Amino acid sequence: MLNRIVIMGRLTRDPELRRTQSGIPAVSLSTSCDRDFKDKATGERTTDFIDIVAWRTTGEFVI
Repeated sequence: MLNRIVIMGRLTRDPELRRTQSGIPAVSLSTSCDRDFKDKATGERTTDFIDIVAWRTTGEFVI
């Protein structure tokens, strides 16, 4: 069984393509996602920063 998530947000830095010693591509990127609700204590919306690594053809597709 595989888990699938969908993250929609803004890129916080350019995707970075790297290759392992055996030539497998890996792309690192970071995204920021605003929450839909406000914090009860402060009344402000919080933002989550999510680091992502995509491997092989998925990584090449991101670039």
